Amino acid sequence: LTKNTLRQPSAVCRQPIFETSTKLYEEPKKLIMKLRKARKKDIPFIVKILADDKLGASSEKYQNPLPQLYYDTFEQINTDKNQELIVVENNNEKIIGTLQLSFIPYLTYQGGIRAQIEAVRIRKNQRGKGFGE
Repeated sequence: LTKNTLRQPSAVCRQPIFETSTKLYEEPKKLIMKLRKARKKDIPFIVKILADDKLGASSEKYQNPLPQLYYDTFEQINTDKNQELIVVENNNEKIIGTLQLSFIPYLTYQGGIRAQIEAVRIRKNQRGKGFGE
């Protein structure tokens, strides 16, 4: 991870963890994926990925147009200071995955914040390549 893109942990987590995109590299500096905060225009790609696996096949409704509920929920996530919806892009800047970070305050360490990683999904044709690890 490039350290200048990740915010340093603090006693209170109130800023987005991905202030800019974060790039992951292989040696010698070959870009393999980029993580960035999701945008509203990404929602159809995210829902398509969610719907195209065992967990989402029966619960998601990927259709055109998408149900408004997906956009409403995105706005809730996007305005919640304790949530980050992240997309994973490949070298061609195509969305190949998604995850959600939830920041949870707790009392240990004199009031710390921990991040819970949820809803990690990788596009079916990109699975088995190590992107979700």
